[in-house]
Amino acid sequence: MKNRKLLIVLTSLLTIAGVTACGGNTTSSSRPSISVSTAPQTGDTVERIEIESMPTKTTYKAGEKFKSSGLVFTAYYENGFVEEGLTGGDCDGWSPNGPLTEDVTKVTMTFEGFSFDIDIIVEPKTLLGIEIIREPDIKSYELGDSLDLTGLTVGADYEEGYVDNETIYTVTDKDGNPYEQGKVLDKPGEIELFVNVTAGDTTMSDSFTITVFSGITVQAEDIYIDGEQPVDHSYTVITGNNLSLDPNDGANSVVKTDSTFTGTGYIGDINKGMSIEFYIYSDIEIKNADLVLIASSTRTNNAESKMDDMNFNQLFKLYYGEENQEVWVGDDVIIPGKAYPAAGSATTKWTNWADAPLGSIDIHPGFNKVKLECIGTQAGDDGYGRTPNIDKLEVRMNDGETDTGDYVTSVDIVSEPSKLQYEIGETFDPSGLKFNVNYRNGYQGDTNITPSDSNFSFEPNGPLSPVDDEITLKYKNYTWSQKIDLTIPEVSSVEITSMPNTTKYAKGSRLNLTGLEVKATYENGYVYENAQNYVVKDSEGNIYTNDTILNGTYPNGKLTLRAEITSNDIVKYAEFTIEIFNGYTIEAEDIYQDNITGEKDNYTIITRAEDDSKIKTDANGATCIESITTGSKIDFYAYSDVATEGCQLVLTAASLDRYPGSEGKVGTYDSQFNKIFKLTVNDQEITVGDDVIIKGREAIGNESIWFLWTENNIATINLIEGYNKISLECIGKIKDTNDNSMRSANIDKIDIIF
Repeated sequence: MKNRKLLIVLTSLLTIAGVTACGGNTTSSSRPSISVSTAPQTGDTVERIEIESMPTKTTYKAGEKFKSSGLVFTAYYENGFVEEGLTGGDCDGWSPNGPLTEDVTKVTMTFEGFSFDIDIIVEPKTLLGIEIIREPDIKSYELGDSLDLTGLTVGADYEEGYVDNETIYTVTDKDGNPYEQGKVLDKPGEIELFVNVTAGDTTMSDSFTITVFSGITVQAEDIYIDGEQPVDHSYTVITGNNLSLDPNDGANSVVKTDSTFTGTGYIGDINKGMSIEFYIYSDIEIKNADLVLIASSTRTNNAESKMDDMNFNQLFKLYYGEENQEVWVGDDVIIPGKAYPAAGSATTKWTNWADAPLGSIDIHPGFNKVKLECIGTQAGDDGYGRTPNIDKLEVRMNDGETDTGDYVTSVDIVSEPSKLQYEIGETFDPSGLKFNVNYRNGYQGDTNITPSDSNFSFEPNGPLSPVDDEITLKYKNYTWSQKIDLTIPEVSSVEITSMPNTTKYAKGSRLNLTGLEVKATYENGYVYENAQNYVVKDSEGNIYTNDTILNGTYPNGKLTLRAEITSNDIVKYAEFTIEIFNGYTIEAEDIYQDNITGEKDNYTIITRAEDDSKIKTDANGATCIESITTGSKIDFYAYSDVATEGCQLVLTAASLDRYPGSEGKVGTYDSQFNKIFKLTVNDQEITVGDDVIIKGREAIGNESIWFLWTENNIATINLIEGYNKISLECIGKIKDTNDNSMRSANIDKIDIIF
């Protein structure tokens, strides 16, 4: 019995008793007698519950939480006391009290130690898709290690809304075997693991890969400087100035406390001139072993809540052997930056460990020295030059005891595929193929391999298109080509299914065909949806490609081009038109910020309200201005030799109001220009009506949703002789329909058309 209710009942009884005593004569009082049930005493228990009114809501979607609103019930006690008008708020609690799953059919309520059930229905949500937002912190293991899924973050897109940290999922391998937290990994090699989310009869998956190897690990913090060094196991030596190796020295020590499960510590605060020598001890000779550094980028990108990649050769020199033979390391060797870990995970951004493969070396019996000498730092967006934090060095042997190292150098064909003649639309059949495998370490045990081997694959693995006259075959890391005899029937029609992203050009510009998509239909019924065998020509047969300079004569400022496809001497084409005008193009990324002018060239200046207006690489390989915030301003400076009136101002931009996931497609809605920007020309504000929009569109193929460029006629302006300042000041943002965040627009360029 709750104390609050007991107090109310006792107060009522005392009040009744007091009124009776004031009458002076209890036997002759005219007040009628009152019968009151005895209030429950300590130790009294509820023996029965009667529900007077069920909760208002008894049908839920998976993931929602039970609500007791509307529940009214009466409690009957052993001593005869009856308590009426009780609600869900009077209960001690209920189970389950977290997100409901589809298998829940009832909620168990508890009141004064007595339990009773409320029947509910939990309907599955409509699953549209899932994605791994963040892979686990640890993805490389030695044989016998336990699987650690810490850091794994899964996003699930439901018709009912997006869940950015879905916790109800399973992890399995390709055969459906479960991989749960703590599973002992007893098989070497690369293992693709699938994260599966199920709603009703629908299951969707995304995958990540872990590596399980037999090999040698050298922990960075296993340091020996003074005294006897080990003679039979791996260790580390650090040299440099002002070194403190005592972890108890806190920030003054280069040995830091580790916040993940990869060891007891790591090396941080590495300074230029410091050297780290890893002594790798092996009882046997290991040919072509993979050498991998486990490190954490410290190059902050706080604006995007991530670390940026760090180029290894800008930070370290690599030496091998007692003779300190320098090993050349290319620009492609990086210490990968990762997104900041989720709050509450076992990782901090400073110990966000990632694999940095350094190459392959031969390990000899005894000690093998690998030396890293710090030669520089790299700065992040906070301006601090840093070196990475280092956790350990690994020597990996991936194929177990009988095949140390699995790098394939070549294959010997025993027999070719049985069928080598195809017509477009058919699928390649590798049956009959047999080959022997040659490994870098000399292993020759893989013979007469057939397409049934799980390490074999081929591309394309679907209907053959007119450009698929050879098949790419792959076994493990090695690829080779198989020529086929491909019959191509006559083409019956050609259609433009998507126009190029750019259709307006200043004369002298370079043609950009990005975004152009062509569909071809052939006499045998095969439809080539995204044809790659077309040639773009004009009516005179001149060929046009990306970067063709548009400097010809164009009647009415237009050029009609053809996407032509030829088969069996039959030519079919579809036409599209671009506009070429006299005027200026000002690219958003042509930026000068230190009072430098373009010297009679067009240029751009950005004024940031905050440091979140960023120069980004767009989908065409150029750059654009992204993430413009309220108060930021972009000044385009257009240089004109003469004053010109009645020029058309055209903005190439991308709307950021995205379709919600429930639409089943990817794209953006229109955005009203004057809700986002104020336009001024030579410091005079230009009124822009509500009908001027930054057009949204659907993404086609692999287009980035952030760079769905559209050309938008903004206003008619007059130019003066000399520099003309055209300013876009961000005055507001629009709400993204997909996730309700506030955004402006991404900007690529401005065209001024005479």
